[in-house]
Amino acid sequence: MFAALTDAFPVTAREARPGDLSGYPDPVRRVLGPMGGSTLADGLYRFHTADSAASANAACAELVPGFAERYGVFAFDWLGREFAVNTEDGTVAAVDFGSDEFLESELSLDEWHDVVAAEADDLLLLAQYLEWRAANPQTGPLAFDQVVCHRHPLFLGGADEVDNLELSDKDVHRTLFTQIAVQVRDLPPGTPIHLDLG
Repeated sequence: MFAALTDAFPVTAREARPGDLSGYPDPVRRVLGPMGGSTLADGLYRFHTADSAASANAACAELVPGFAERYGVFAFDWLGREFAVNTEDGTVAAVDFGSDEFLESELSLDEWHDVVAAEADDLLLLAQYLEWRAANPQTGPLAFDQVVCHRHPLFLGGADEVDNLELSDKDVHRTLFTQIAVQVRDLPPGTPIHLDLG
């Protein structure tokens, strides 16, 4: 399940062991058992531990209604997008806090990592990751609790460009963007919004 992925993007760190996975659905255990806590390509893609998965599941459930009943996270990418498996049909979905989107795929968990390895430009925005790295050469490998997020959220009209990206704490990113997304979601179109995100 991971050979093509780790050939394309080698494990560059293993910050922690998976932890106690006994309370997680079988598909999540099958991923986190061998890979939990692993970082690939200096932060391009990372596999959750039991503790980080619990935090991510709670964050996703706050942003996406019905998430907790059907999905379990297993990994996240450099932009802080969470990848989860549908425990009913085994397909993979993504929760994107930067764009306030929930994206479902038709790929099974068994297919997912082979497709990521072959199509990382599409699924992980590899070209943008490399562009951001080139523009920020002083930044070393991403720590397990770091992501690169949009200063101005995409769901509020922020540009999807490297100039709008900055290093952030993963939990701060998820919490802040979820709070903003939930508050503005039901506003009438054209409502002025003023943010000072630094």
